[in-house]
Amino acid sequence: MTSKYTWAALLPVVAGLVLAACGSGGTDSGAGNTNSSGANGGTTSGASLSGSVHGGQSPVSGSTVTLYAAGSGLAAAAVLGSTTSDAGGGWSLSSYTCPSPDAATYVVASGGNPGLTTGTNNSALKLMAALGPCGSLAGTVNIDEVTTVAAAYALNGFIGSNGCIDCSSGVPIEVSNVHGKDPGLSNAMGNAARLASVVTGSASPPLPSASACAASTAPANCGAEERLNALANSLAACVNSTGPSSAQCVALFDCATPGATFTGSACTVPGGSSLAADTLTAALEIARNPGQVPVAGVYDVATRNPVFSPALSAAPSDWTLALNFGGGGLSNKQGFQPSTENIAIDAGGNAWVANSGNNSLSEFSAGGTALTGNSGYTGGGLDQPFGIAIDASGNVWVGNGASEGLSKFSSAGTALSGSAGYTGGGLNGSTGLAIDSSGNVWVASFGNNSVAEFNSAGTALSGTSGYTGGGIDYPTGIAIDASGNVWLANESNSSLSEFNSAGTALSGSGGYTGGGLNNPEGLAIDASGNVWVGNYREILSEFSSVGTALSGSGGYTGGGQTGASGVAIDAAGNVWLANYGGSNLSEFSSAGTALSGNSGYTGGGLNNPSGIAIDPSGDVWVENFDNTLTELIGAATPTRTPLVNAINSGFTP
Repeated sequence: MTSKYTWAALLPVVAGLVLAACGSGGTDSGAGNTNSSGANGGTTSGASLSGSVHGGQSPVSGSTVTLYAAGSGLAAAAVLGSTTSDAGGGWSLSSYTCPSPDAATYVVASGGNPGLTTGTNNSALKLMAALGPCGSLAGTVNIDEVTTVAAAYALNGFIGSNGCIDCSSGVPIEVSNVHGKDPGLSNAMGNAARLASVVTGSASPPLPSASACAASTAPANCGAEERLNALANSLAACVNSTGPSSAQCVALFDCATPGATFTGSACTVPGGSSLAADTLTAALEIARNPGQVPVAGVYDVATRNPVFSPALSAAPSDWTLALNFGGGGLSNKQGFQPSTENIAIDAGGNAWVANSGNNSLSEFSAGGTALTGNSGYTGGGLDQPFGIAIDASGNVWVGNGASEGLSKFSSAGTALSGSAGYTGGGLNGSTGLAIDSSGNVWVASFGNNSVAEFNSAGTALSGTSGYTGGGIDYPTGIAIDASGNVWLANESNSSLSEFNSAGTALSGSGGYTGGGLNNPEGLAIDASGNVWVGNYREILSEFSSVGTALSGSGGYTGGGQTGASGVAIDAAGNVWLANYGGSNLSEFSSAGTALSGNSGYTGGGLNNPSGIAIDPSGDVWVENFDNTLTELIGAATPTRTPLVNAINSGFTP
């Protein structure tokens, strides 16, 4: 099933997209590309590319258009060519050489005259379009505000030093510093194409239209196109002006500043803030801080001279961009107890979900395409599966809530654990599982207040009764720290339990308490070894690696918490909560400060979300109670590990 990880599988099938499948070599007459060494290595030379620059609906003349390539071993982005747009906004690069056919390419337009008085140069104008693999470019590229927003959201985790993976030092936002490792960067390029077409410069056809949103059976993605266009309109206000000192640009840059406040007519910026100086930087600031910028202020700028429609008719609660997916056998409604750990991300960026409603597994590509049939993957002893984790070989492990079995599947979805699954080890029902650095699988066993351990072959290592003690009392979430110690959240007695790698309890008979623990559900461990716990009573708790409460007696509050279930941590150390009780997500900084606002993050069809995970592109994936998945595009800092099950893995992000 290697094809699921290729570029072609990540990109939507949209007529007219400039991204085409890589060939094995020769000349692509449509693009003028000559692949000197084929699509799997070497360079691609003799290629040409053309397009236009538009500010809203107006052509931009005199804009500097630069083509970049990133990834595929490049230490930073490489300039492949540069030109200037003509009086009609047109531009052309007659020849460029790809560093490799798979290198991620994008184009940036800087400055120029957006149809104003002759001689005008708007230095605040900076627009971007994400193009895809260098060896497959073809057609005409339209760079405008819509493609800029799509690129900013999909790629923000790879631009500049702010959250960028392995970037060289530099300013926080700098397109020449784009860098990243696949599959994260390549999947992110696919996300940009799913949001906007670089041929038309408008939202991609899969995003529902305004008429679809008005229907009584409105799809879960309803509002994605309107939100995308509203953000594009906010940029267009500045793009179609005389420059950074214009009222439109001043309003945009002020309102794109995290921590600013909107008074109803203007945004007030905190002292010492660093303001954006161009429209691309403003878009990136909004994408990276969707709950910290003054949402109403950005919306106000968007309404000053709207050129893209359909757009929002009112300010949203936040500026996240989210999509929703169904099918693939998703069925999450079985049982009262929501699972905190029912979604995991594999090394290719694909999302796996354990379905307790129909005893199956669902797999979705990084682009949201269901890779399993209508019934999902079955067998292997699946029986009301709760909890999922993926090992270093790509095998998928699943605990079962209604039986005493542990299931194992290959990366191709083949059951490896027999018809009854692996048994023993004291296993008695499962709410979550985690895998340690040795490949051993640890399972929270709620039926008998124990934790079970199995080796990679499915042999029980924890005796006949499992490991007990340490205050275990209806364990739910589970995670493993860098020392190999196993942590469990105990819902019944509001405590945490800790065991060493030999199964010896470290936390004492009552477990660790305090820190605001109150019906804890999911937990995750950050790069410093601190344990973060989501509580169903609208509190986030933090403990040190030795079990000392760090979050005070009342825990961290706010951020829209409404009954947290799943917990995940991104590479910046920010903590993400899936709020089963409120159909939203919360985000907190590593200092416990709410980043998501009083309403949390909404949209994308969120419906009593429980499991949550973060992929290598910085997308946040959530399973919903209504048998769908929600993906927040580029909302988190991309994970750095090959395996990205941020909820229940023992790998440090």
